[in-house]
Amino acid sequence: MDRGNERIAIEVKSNSGTNPHDARRLESVLDDIGGTRGYLLGMGAPSEKISSRVSNISLETNPGWLPD
Repeated sequence: MDRGNERIAIEVKSNSGTNPHDARRLESVLDDIGGTRGYLLGMGAPSEKISSRVSNISLETNPGWLPD
């Protein structure tokens, strides 16, 4: 997704947990697409920065990510 001058990647997870493998995989995608930031969207896991460019976003605690 292009946001202004920045390209970001979003991965939607159907489970509640994320792990370092998920972050590494998304980092690889960012390298392939020339992206600067990536987000793992899931249920239940706490919102936190997983790596320098990848963050986990909990849809339970941040429902603003959900469409109306």
